[in-house]
Amino acid sequence: MQTPMRIHVLSDDDHVREAAGALDSDRFTLAFSQDRRQALEAMQAGCDLAVIDLRNNGFAVARDLKAGSSTSDVRIVMLCDRAADRWLCRQAGAESVIVKPMSDPSELTSAVESVLSKVA
Repeated sequence: MQTPMRIHVLSDDDHVREAAGALDSDRFTLAFSQDRRQALEAMQAGCDLAVIDLRNNGFAVARDLKAGSSTSDVRIVMLCDRAADRWLCRQAGAESVIVKPMSDPSELTSAVESVLSKVA
């Protein structure tokens, strides 16, 4: 049996947390946090993919992840409130960007699956 991928969700949005909870528990291990420091500590301990809400210091967290020697390979899905922020999220290192509110919780599952399908 393959080891589950570790996903960390940084968001204080209940809808985002519910959408993440719908991810397949056999394939993914989930961790949650609501603040930057807690998220970075947890991600440094081990994380394959980060779901980062822009409202929770998202740009700073993404920058810190990409700059860290133990976290530079962490894949990032970012959540933002405005379509105009998509480009900025990509510049911060996001491989996928979702504009909230999500029309369907499966949007997050699709984004995670898409980003992880690119892992060699």
